[in-house]
Amino acid sequence: MAVQSLSHYPNNVLEELADPKVGIVTKATFIPSIAEMRTFCDRIWNRIDPPNRASIERAPLQLAGPQEDDAATVARRARVVQGFNDLLADLQSTPDPFRRNQPALRSKVEEKAYAEAWLAQQAEKAKTEIAPKLSSGALSAYYASTSGGTNER
Repeated sequence: MAVQSLSHYPNNVLEELADPKVGIVTKATFIPSIAEMRTFCDRIWNRIDPPNRASIERAPLQLAGPQEDDAATVARRARVVQGFNDLLADLQSTPDPFRRNQPALRSKVEEKAYAEAWLAQQAEKAKTEIAPKLSSGALSAYYASTSGGTNER
């Protein structure tokens, strides 16, 4: 309905209406009504060409319809669609795209088996590694803190 009400105004009037710097958005407090837009356009039109306003051809605004696309545009659109399809497939294949490098989720049974294998590996590693030795100063400080200052062994 708004398009039909504003279609008889020249393009330069409609461009000024829609201009974010000087258009109706700078004057209206919320979404303007069709009547407010018509009043705004009438003021612009009277300012641009007051005496000859009636003589200006009032051709209705033509909306852009389907256009013939060249081969490059069709190919570019096909690449964009393919890129979106690839992205969608990638996002659907991973539970969380930000955690791709983490192992896949396991069931409780698999998680328990994994934990037991890790613990067995750590136990074997502890058997073969030499335990770190503490210095005599560190041992003295430890004994002093636990036995109330006496160094009894």
